[in-house]
Amino acid sequence: MNEPIVVWGEDGFASSSGWATVFAANPITGEYLSQQQVWVSVGTGLPAGAYLDEPDQTAPGKAIVRSQTGWESVDDFRGQTAYDKRTRQPVVIKELGELPQALTLTPPSSPFDLWDADLLRWVKDLAQEDAVQAQQAQQQRQALMSEASQEIAVLTDALDPNVISEPSADDQVKLIAWKAYRVALSKVDQQAGYPHTITWPPRPGDSATV
Repeated sequence: MNEPIVVWGEDGFASSSGWATVFAANPITGEYLSQQQVWVSVGTGLPAGAYLDEPDQTAPGKAIVRSQTGWESVDDFRGQTAYDKRTRQPVVIKELGELPQALTLTPPSSPFDLWDADLLRWVKDLAQEDAVQAQQAQQQRQALMSEASQEIAVLTDALDPNVISEPSADDQVKLIAWKAYRVALSKVDQQAGYPHTITWPPRPGDSATV
């Protein structure tokens, strides 16, 4: 038995009940959902979010949305990670539409990148990178020098004739080595490539660099 097809009157409402092929959109976002069959009772119209005209096929990276003028193709970045041009922080896109001006899909390559509005790309702030790496190097050098000073203090006591009656020759060698190590640490910032490339002097007794 054939199912009845709705007959539309001149007033836009059904003049006889029947099924209609409609194209449904999300009633909140307007995004196209699917083709459906709906029952339309006589004297009524289409349900909310249902339309008779078929949308065009969507393209990659696009979504079909119903507007006041009909179906439209809009950008769809949902699920993608964008990056705040000011803070470099990642943001997952959840809304349809154009990418906000404050965001870019290009990830920064380092924590020192700044967004260049003229070049439309990230540009590394070399001065900031140098300052941060120099501070980190100074902190590490200070920690290593503190260790060396402690070793030197202990060995100095061990070689004091007022403390030890027979100072060890081995301790004398160690003391000289730790003093040389501390001097080498003090000159780290004079190396070529500092602070990007640092060759830390080997600790006394170690065969490899720190």
